[in-house]
Amino acid sequence: MTTPHITVAVCTRNRAGALRAAVESLSHLETRGRFTSEILIVDNGSTDDTPAVAAELARRLPIEMRYSREEMPGVVHARNRAIADARGEWLAFFDDDQAADPHWLLALLDLAERRDAQCVGGKVVLRLPPGVERDLSPICRMLLGESVGLDEERKYSATVTPGAGNLMVRRAALQHVGGFDPVYNGRGEDTDLFLRLMLAGIDGWYTPAAIIHHIIPPERISDDYLLRMSERMAQGMAENERRVRGALLYPIVYAARVAQTAAILWPRYLLARLRGDTESALGARCRLRIARGYLREGRELLMPVRAWLRRAPASTRSVG
Repeated sequence: MTTPHITVAVCTRNRAGALRAAVESLSHLETRGRFTSEILIVDNGSTDDTPAVAAELARRLPIEMRYSREEMPGVVHARNRAIADARGEWLAFFDDDQAADPHWLLALLDLAERRDAQCVGGKVVLRLPPGVERDLSPICRMLLGESVGLDEERKYSATVTPGAGNLMVRRAALQHVGGFDPVYNGRGEDTDLFLRLMLAGIDGWYTPAAIIHHIIPPERISDDYLLRMSERMAQGMAENERRVRGALLYPIVYAARVAQTAAILWPRYLLARLRGDTESALGARCRLRIARGYLREGRELLMPVRAWLRRAPASTRSVG
């Protein structure tokens, strides 16, 4: 068995039907003779017929495929299992509710070679349920995983980070930073990973040419689901921003977030309500949920600063 150039890790749990469609899309990837690949299915403790589906796919599809199992629940543990079990020089992450464009890996590899990058990501496009023609707001599309406003090749940064649903990283770089941090299990683990890569001097690049389609079931476009996703997205945002900006600058950043919420987000929501624009109003509600979660978490991060101010002598707090 030859060592593949790229391992595509498909982490899954109790979604055997979706897994079949996802892996079948990977069987149509074009290589143009530039790379070899393997599919690594990481079963995160499924209790359905996922093992049987994985075995059937391995027998039927003309691609190299392996099966691994991780009993510790949580996508972070499954992805770390993929890092441990992958054989490729590169590790590409792919979710079980996605479909890959045939040129997906070629576009990522081309970007990595042109930019001499060890971390590359691509565009995620929503595939809404049949018959659904809602004009979802940009924030709602982003909550569902779409790459909103990223139509040109660009370098990732502390504010524009890759998502693990369309991400390829040199396995050595992943091992260097210790993989995914279980502290962020299911809530910003991909952002945390990239920030640690960036702090280690490892650049990341994005291309809209590497396309993944995110399959959206009907229940995920409900207002309740999108609002819950907003709350989930807010978790860890303040901590990540404090890490990037630094403890001294963070109080200023936090104050700016408070001002943004009061001066921009609330008026935007009220205006959408007055206009009867339900999609814009829902998007504004989602932004407010994110802001509320961020401010709540950020307030706790400010506690050491507030405690220092209470303890500090008046002379040290004086500005003259």
